[in-house]
Amino acid sequence: RNSKLLLNVPPTRDGLFHPTDVERLRAFGARRRRLLARDYARGARVRSDGEGARAVADGRPDTHWRAAGQGRATLELTLPVGASCNVVALQEPIERGQAIERFEVAADDGGGWTVIAAGTTVGYLRLARFESRTVRRVRVTVESTLDVPRLARVGLHLDDA
Repeated sequence: RNSKLLLNVPPTRDGLFHPTDVERLRAFGARRRRLLARDYARGARVRSDGEGARAVADGRPDTHWRAAGQGRATLELTLPVGASCNVVALQEPIERGQAIERFEVAADDGGGWTVIAAGTTVGYLRLARFESRTVRRVRVTVESTLDVPRLARVGLHLDDA
C-alpha cells in the first residue's frame, strides 16, 4: 500500500552516487524543508465525522484522524486568519498502509467553495499545487478508499520559489 518517495538515483559503477546527483538531492532536500517549514493550517479548528480530527492540524506525526467508516469522508479546517498559499499537503499514517484511493480538496476565501486539488492517492506525503490564493477554510473529501481513511496531516504552504 505504498511507502516513500522513489528517487531513481542509481549508484555509479564504483558504488557511489554521482556528484551531480548528490548536488541535486541536496538542493531538493533544502527546497522541501523550506516549503514545509511554515504550515498555515497548523492549529486550525477541525470538524469531521470521525475520531481525532484535530490531529491533522496538531503538527505531531504520531497522531491521526480516523473516519467514521470506509468510503466517503470529509474534514473541514477553519484557519484562525486567512493565509496565502499554493500547496496543500496530505499525509496518511503510513505505518497503517495507504488506504485513500481518491480525494478532493476545496478552499473557501469567503466567496464559496472552489476545488483546488484532486488526486488518486495520498500515501506518505502528497503535495498538490494550485493557483496562489488566500484561504480561510479548507475541506478535504475522501471519495474512495481501500480501508477506513486516516490522515495524519493536512497542511497549507506557500511555495514562493
